[in-house]
Amino acid sequence: MRLKVGKMKKIKFSYGRLMLIFFLVTLGWIVLIARFAQIQIIEGAKYEDMVIRQCWNELKLSAKRGAIFDRHGNLITFDIPSESFYTQATDRGYLRTIARQISKLTGESGLTKRLLNRAGKFNWLARHTDFELAKKINALKLDSVQSHPEYRRAYPYNSLAVDILGQVDIDNLGRSGLELAFDDQLRPDPGLARFQRDGKGRIYRLSDVPIVRPHDGRGLKLTLDIEYQQIVEEELKRAVDKWDAISGMAVFIEVATGRVLAADYYSASTEDANTQTVFKTRVVTDLFEPGSAAKIVTFAGMIENHLFSLQDTIWAGMGKFEFNGHILRDDKKYGTLTLRRAFELSSNIATARFSQKLGGKRLFRYARQFGFGQPTGIDLLGEERGWLKKPENWSEYWIAMTSIGHGFSVTALQMATAFAAIANDGVMMKPYVVEEIRSETGRLKQRFTPQIVRRVISKETAAILQDLMGGVVDSGTAKVARMDEVLFSGKTSTAQKPNLESGGYYWNKYTASFCGFFPRKTPRIAGIVIIDEPKRIHYGGYTAAPAFAEIAKRITMQEKTRENWTEKNRDGINTNRHHDSNLIADSGTNRTKSGIAENLSDYQSIHQWLLNRRENTAETNRHRLDQCADELRRGTLPDLTGLPARDAVILLGGAGCKIIVKGNGRVESQSPEAGCILETIESVVMKCASITGG
Repeated sequence: MRLKVGKMKKIKFSYGRLMLIFFLVTLGWIVLIARFAQIQIIEGAKYEDMVIRQCWNELKLSAKRGAIFDRHGNLITFDIPSESFYTQATDRGYLRTIARQISKLTGESGLTKRLLNRAGKFNWLARHTDFELAKKINALKLDSVQSHPEYRRAYPYNSLAVDILGQVDIDNLGRSGLELAFDDQLRPDPGLARFQRDGKGRIYRLSDVPIVRPHDGRGLKLTLDIEYQQIVEEELKRAVDKWDAISGMAVFIEVATGRVLAADYYSASTEDANTQTVFKTRVVTDLFEPGSAAKIVTFAGMIENHLFSLQDTIWAGMGKFEFNGHILRDDKKYGTLTLRRAFELSSNIATARFSQKLGGKRLFRYARQFGFGQPTGIDLLGEERGWLKKPENWSEYWIAMTSIGHGFSVTALQMATAFAAIANDGVMMKPYVVEEIRSETGRLKQRFTPQIVRRVISKETAAILQDLMGGVVDSGTAKVARMDEVLFSGKTSTAQKPNLESGGYYWNKYTASFCGFFPRKTPRIAGIVIIDEPKRIHYGGYTAAPAFAEIAKRITMQEKTRENWTEKNRDGINTNRHHDSNLIADSGTNRTKSGIAENLSDYQSIHQWLLNRRENTAETNRHRLDQCADELRRGTLPDLTGLPARDAVILLGGAGCKIIVKGNGRVESQSPEAGCILETIESVVMKCASITGG
């Protein structure tokens, strides 16, 4: 059988189709190459930046803000480590999971909405967490949740001196007070680290070496005395509460130098300073009419110009006298008064009548000489200059009102500075708060020294005014505050408050104050205590003067205690307390192998200071401090529960321990437990009970 073999069919190719295919393929490659060129060449920088932003990022490395010390080197505020948490996750479902679990621990109700609105971006979850909260968040082990070490402010003395120190914000930047005024010095230079993240937002640190190394901020040594500050705050609070007043202010300065030793504002409505935002330092921002305390200007002018002797007399009108058709009154009916008794009894009418001979122009000039109507130049922000207007018409009534401290306004610091000038034999000093600025290593960078502003009055006139102010306390309007333990001098004031809305003065609202200095024979400290709207009794001699007296007494006793302690321990004291205090802030870098501070005499002096820093230290507390000190010397961690946080911080700092403080007040619990070997401890965490106070 023969197979029939057919012919193969010839395939015909269309030239047109071939060209079409070639054209399409070529066009595809051209488009691909063009797109590739667009991405790589024309828009290369754009996409490179997009990749960098999506996969690479830089994170600021925190550094410690500068510490602040008082005049003796006691640490008032410093930075302690804290942990913050953040995420850059993009998955919205996973963000809801993160928000749900984190908000259960932090209590932030709006976390979910905030994260979803910023999906894929940097989002803080919790800032400056304490030890326990950080431990709970880490235990969740959430992908894309990263921790970042930061620092937060710690206050061993709780809210003490908060009006001067001010506050910082969540980013540890100055917000008020010295923290804001010297923010450029205190603020650290943060470092920079680079990291990479994947599609789920997980972070990968590429190197332990930062791009830019962080540098700590500079420290401040203040003129404040923390012991004086505590005394002033306690006595001011006691006076305000006793008289059911709206608020109180006080400021005390060193007569010969102008150093501000203590300053405070207290209001019962804002008693817990830890929960309130302090925006201004009221002793330099709040204005008031000084009242009778400003009579020092009038009497200084009359004495300086030899217009009267102290025994010259004038008729005081029996409580009522008319000036240019305006009635001026005294609280009591006085007849004929000498110049001395007019001052000691604070007669408005007698002072106003005497001042007519001085005249308006000279009265105005002396008011300016004492610093009224112009700033003191203190190194604090927001200082008000006060209000003292030169009148167009020097009428009898204007002279009368100005002579008794009405019709112009001042700050508490201006009044304290004026009285300090009298106590300093007539020489006014510029007040200041910052004594030194030191580098992060403790090296002195700048020191501020006392500055003379001007001579206000002669030494002879100042001596006469000092004598007159002694009479105010011995037999005048402040005699109820006199005490034999400490002789002080000053001037009372009971000023009706001006009605700023309708004009005139309130008949039932007063500012009571006492300005003075102590000790009487050799004045060292001058100051003012102001009680705003005291109830029941509104006289400055009964409300403010006793508070001033208690402050003077306690400061004097404190000085005697220090002198006695210094005399007994002269051979063993390291007077450079700056180094001692730095132990607290320096995370334990000065610890030896045994866990005890390298300079044992420094540590012993800290311990002795704790035992002697308050004359009324309870015997049980002294015993506890002894026990803790002994255990630290043996290299073991003592039981700190029950101790004031400030005492525990100073003791542990002296031993070179790294300290983390949670809360304020007294130590409730500690971690690790007592008995642990110091050299095995990375840090000591103290949980303290919150205490409110002025």
